[in-house]
Amino acid sequence: MVRVDDVVARLGGDEFILVQAGIAEESEAELLARRIIRDIGKPYLVDGISMSISVSVGIATAPKLGLELERLLACADTALYRAKAGGKARALFCLDADAISAGMAA
Repeated sequence: MVRVDDVVARLGGDEFILVQAGIAEESEAELLARRIIRDIGKPYLVDGISMSISVSVGIATAPKLGLELERLLACADTALYRAKAGGKARALFCLDADAISAGMAA
């Protein structure tokens, strides 16, 4: 689902980070997030039983929100929790209010 230059890492538990380098528009991040939500949300067959999971995504973009990894992670995490609160299988961008909630106001 990702390009060769993208980086995916597990932070712990069920949380992952994806760094998408060299995108020109925020819409590219949203397209990838929606593709991940769609593809991971497809049913899996486990021991003959169909199972589905859902994915929520928080998106933080640089340089708009800064260049520091911790700042971007905090913004994405806050947007992620907002997405989870709004229902399953959602992707939301970090907003100014998220950055303030994360203690990362400019």
